[in-house]
Amino acid sequence: MDQMDYEIDLIECLRILGRRKWLILTIIMVSALSAYIISATMTKIYSTSCMIMIRPNPLAGSISLQEGAAGTPQASIKDYVEILTTRALVGETIAELGWQSSGTQEEIDLWHDRLSASQISGTNMVKVSVENSDPDRVAEFLNMLVEVCIESKQALNRQSIGDAIAYIEEQLAIAERRLKESEKELLNYKQNNKVTDLSIETIAGSARIVILDKLLSETAAKLQSAKAEGSREAAGLKAEHDALEAALREAKTDLASIPGKEMEIARLERDRKTNEDVYTMLRARYEEMRISEAIQGSEIYVIDSAIVPDKPIKPRKLLNTAIAGILGLFVGVGFAFVLEHTDKLK
Repeated sequence: MDQMDYEIDLIECLRILGRRKWLILTIIMVSALSAYIISATMTKIYSTSCMIMIRPNPLAGSISLQEGAAGTPQASIKDYVEILTTRALVGETIAELGWQSSGTQEEIDLWHDRLSASQISGTNMVKVSVENSDPDRVAEFLNMLVEVCIESKQALNRQSIGDAIAYIEEQLAIAERRLKESEKELLNYKQNNKVTDLSIETIAGSARIVILDKLLSETAAKLQSAKAEGSREAAGLKAEHDALEAALREAKTDLASIPGKEMEIARLERDRKTNEDVYTMLRARYEEMRISEAIQGSEIYVIDSAIVPDKPIKPRKLLNTAIAGILGLFVGVGFAFVLEHTDKLK
């Protein structure tokens, strides 16, 4: 038969499949059996996971020196997700487990490639998973990985707090020295200028001027009377008059200097208050740091530890067998039609 185009109705298709049914069944069985045997001989891969909760240190937000580094809680969780899957942490974990004999870079890369971490949406929870051919090692590795991460974070926190405490101690000593200097400067100014209470000094100075002015007026009147009478007391009254004038000028000078003293004392008081506020702030931060150092804990809390898996996740023999059987069916049906067409061409 030379003609290539011909029509095959549904009944004819069923007849062809019926005639070639053993061929189709054979291909299906061979495909399924091959897939099952290959799956059975493949290396079994086991998987386990653990659940951890990230809860940033509540003191970190209250300590200004740590605000820039701490960031927001969500940012901290994302940082942990990245940290948990770093090669460096994987290498430290393998070394901690004592697997140095097999802990080559190739093995580190193998564990790293099969390690994953993801944040559970809307929570502070992170799920960490790992895959390996050894069911005992996957659980041991994952639990040790989290433990190493906790220890590393605690060491980093201790170092950061220690550096911050050292810096605050240095600034606290400087602030204390400046506070003492400003207090001493204020005290020396008051002592040198004999300042006690400027409001009292103002009242006393004003009263002194009034009294001296009255005495000066009375002495001036007596002096004029003595000069008119040619009394010998004129010389004494003149000396007394000059002394009262000098005293009045001095009193007015002292009274006029009080506003300047007030301004200088206000400046010195302001400097002292500023230094005192800085010292108080640093002292409070120092105590906060000491408390934070004393109660320093981990920000990682293990909610669900990894357990030894009892079943492998790969290969999936039944799934692979079923897929191979379906593919064998399609191949068998197609091959049956090809053979039927070849027979008709003969």
